[in-house]
Amino acid sequence: MRWSTSTRSVLPQARNVGVGVWLVLREYRRERGRKIYRCLVLAVILAVGAILHILPDAYGVLRLSGYEQAAYDFRLSGNLEESDLVALRNSPAVKEVLAAAIWSLRLESDEGKAVRSAMVVFVDDMAVASRLMPLNPSKKTFEPGGAVLTSRLASQLSVRVGDSILMDWADYDVDSPPAVPARVSCLVESGADGELAVVDEDLAETALMEAMGKLRAKGEPGASQPRFTVFFVSLRHPVDDSWIFETIGGEPEEYSLEWRKDRLDSERQEVARLDSSTNSILKSLSVLLYTVALLYLCGQRLTSRRKELAVLAAAGAARPTLLAYVLADMFIVIVSASALALIATYLFFRLQLMFVLPGHLIARLSIHGLVLDIIVGSLIAALAIWRTRVSQITKALAKVF
Repeated sequence: MRWSTSTRSVLPQARNVGVGVWLVLREYRRERGRKIYRCLVLAVILAVGAILHILPDAYGVLRLSGYEQAAYDFRLSGNLEESDLVALRNSPAVKEVLAAAIWSLRLESDEGKAVRSAMVVFVDDMAVASRLMPLNPSKKTFEPGGAVLTSRLASQLSVRVGDSILMDWADYDVDSPPAVPARVSCLVESGADGELAVVDEDLAETALMEAMGKLRAKGEPGASQPRFTVFFVSLRHPVDDSWIFETIGGEPEEYSLEWRKDRLDSERQEVARLDSSTNSILKSLSVLLYTVALLYLCGQRLTSRRKELAVLAAAGAARPTLLAYVLADMFIVIVSASALALIATYLFFRLQLMFVLPGHLIARLSIHGLVLDIIVGSLIAALAIWRTRVSQITKALAKVF
């Protein structure tokens, strides 16, 4: 069989490329453990930097936004009765009042999958609760006769919208009233008041009255449960503190009064504290540390790939091809580290801070991280290829063969 001249010239190059591919696969298997370890270190550094960068924004979205969009003007807490509610609703200065009773109850999924003790807010009007309470930034309308759970509490109970939960008073030192079922009609993100359930009072009116009666019958100090424990009040025009206590006929020391504007200022100060100069320095240091770690890792990868680069160059590969080879190798490490860092960041907010990390923050973090990775990785790869001289290739080939 006669070979053509062009075929005879191609065979040595094909053989060299085959040797190069074999070397890449051999080195990859040899260094797989070290690659995973370095990738994990890089992911931890990136996750710490990511948490520092988006913590103020996450706090602002998941705490501040609730108070910004809530429609109440002040919150009054204490031993509140029906007469106090009637007095406020009859005032021309008041637009809306939400009356609520807060209990710490034992919640259970209808199928008995999980049991949790949580704060349950029984409200007299679910539609008003969706407008006034500071836990509904999405402004969903809460259905009458149902229950609204924060997403984390729903996850703990393994329930979804449409499922049912049971509420009972087993944690109180009284003969427990019957457990009350409620259908979950809506889920909201973790709000300013933590993990809780908002339930239509009509569902548990009989059980509530029975529980309050038993507590009052005990006659022990602190055993009496008031009819209501908190009012959320929306005003038509501004009033002062004295007007509030004159309207309900009580003394200021008997109640806790919080204006929404004051709470907003407090939350904004917390956001500013999280985004202070100290945090800015830590964020800058985290970026610097990540850059140094990425430089070191890429340098190590380039050192371990010198032989493969030399073989590819000897096989006739152009510098753009070598650049693409190096970038592809770095890309695998960078993408793996970035993905692990995003997962770690999400779990930190979800499990540690009980926040559900907003999607737009993850997208912004991903874009910023990708841009940084591409810039640093491209600079290193370009510098490495620029420094790949013919003499270096020759020396590397001499060590291989």
